[in-house]
Amino acid sequence: MVRQTDIDEANKEENKMTHKGMNWERSCTDCWCCLVFVAFLAAMIAVTALGLKDGDPSRIITPFDSVGNRCGAEDQGVEIFGDQTVVNSTDYTEYPYKYFTNLNVENAATGITNIWQAVCVKECPADSGVTPECKPNSEREECPEAQYGTVVQGTFCVPAKDDVKEIFQQVYKAIGAESNFGKYMADLQKCWKSMAAMCGMTFFVALGYIFLLKWITKPLLYVSMVAILVSFILLGGWSWMRYTEYDPVTQKDDAQYA
Repeated sequence: MVRQTDIDEANKEENKMTHKGMNWERSCTDCWCCLVFVAFLAAMIAVTALGLKDGDPSRIITPFDSVGNRCGAEDQGVEIFGDQTVVNSTDYTEYPYKYFTNLNVENAATGITNIWQAVCVKECPADSGVTPECKPNSEREECPEAQYGTVVQGTFCVPAKDDVKEIFQQVYKAIGAESNFGKYMADLQKCWKSMAAMCGMTFFVALGYIFLLKWITKPLLYVSMVAILVSFILLGGWSWMRYTEYDPVTQKDDAQYA
């Protein structure tokens, strides 16, 4: 039920509308911001078009074997095969799945540390002891016998439920020993207090930023927009410089983690 005090407040002269309907006398209040936003949209469209024209978005979700061949792909053009870059016209369309050949507990005892070796297979082996039909590469010249049962997850052959615990224990050890990822995780375990303190500081800085918005909204917003824009420009320039330094031949090992 509407209170009488609310009715009286609404009936006061200063609270009554001075005009009826929508105000059609409108104009742009921030032309420069509008121009920057339009330029940003145009640049994003141009970058997207360039990426679709010169790039291959399917590589994002396509699995690679451990020497860089694309599982499930057709004529692959120039590809990495071992230590050489060759024209690879082999058709991999019938071999869409990636199977890791060294993910087994016995490898820890035999000294095999490269658990990332992989081949493209036609079907994921359901049980151990089965030799899947595959496309050999320079690291695996013959199709290996499956050391564990697998199930299909997307385009990967992942360990079956009965073997997954032992497999992931070995993967965890290998990550810590062979890759930077394990080192990063170890560093996080050691410096979690500092990370928590930084999160707390970020929270209070955000509160202070919100408080300042109450008093100096427009200058603060403009400074923030310019700072973000400059940061993205610098980051984009740095990324482009790093991209020109990338050599797919000398840095071929990146494919084994895909």
